[in-house]
Amino acid sequence: MTVRSLHPQSPCAFPTTLLQYSSRRGSDALQAVRKRWSCRNTKDAHETKRVLSHTSEHMSVESYTSGPVVIVKPQGGLDTNSAPEVEKVLTDHIERGEKKIVLDLSCIEYISSIGLRVILKTAMAMTRNGGRMALCGGNDQVHEVLQLSGAMTMSLHTPALEDALAKIQA
Repeated sequence: MTVRSLHPQSPCAFPTTLLQYSSRRGSDALQAVRKRWSCRNTKDAHETKRVLSHTSEHMSVESYTSGPVVIVKPQGGLDTNSAPEVEKVLTDHIERGEKKIVLDLSCIEYISSIGLRVILKTAMAMTRNGGRMALCGGNDQVHEVLQLSGAMTMSLHTPALEDALAKIQA
């Protein structure tokens, strides 16, 4: 699965390998992929953003850009069922050469050890590739897991998205 550019001026693209795979299987499979992936423009106080959303039976993951930073926002629980999807989205961004990623945990209800593994593995991959990663948001359970793992002491986490954007761009 390859996610192409999310830059606001670029055309929105579904992951090409998914479309190629599903188009070989017929129009029903292609429609199923299009139902799982959606693209829309949003406008906030600062800029227009191109948002790429991936939805499955386990989780919804949004990716969008804010300047040079890619923000990945999973929703639901980050556990055995959903962690592979989040990991794939993060890995795709790293493979495309993104150097600044913020993982917004504000819509995460729960993180299991598998979800924690995805976060720490992504942080190590970003460091190896000369990039930076920050985490933001999360409820009390998310904070406790991050605290116990040492992610809080590694200065990966900030309370709000704006803080994470400032930290990663510094």
